[in-house]
Amino acid sequence: MKNFTIKIFSIIVMLMFISPVIAQTGVGKLSGKVLDANTREALIGANIIVLNTDQGAATNVDGEYFVLNITPGTYDIRVSY
Repeated sequence: MKNFTIKIFSIIVMLMFISPVIAQTGVGKLSGKVLDANTREALIGANIIVLNTDQGAATNVDGEYFVLNITPGTYDIRVSY
């Protein structure tokens, strides 16, 4: 019985240390608004591409966009219209 208790305790301690590591492997969100530099009007249908990934988005009727599930890091973004 003592050996079983030690195994259970060891598993619980191990899970306590692994949980924070797993929790920090999250993902992020890139969002914003694309506007015309002169008129400040929203640009509908502009393409936003996260370079060197297969992720991107297009702006909606308000010029807003969002890209989900981006792993933390530094990226270059290309916007085309």
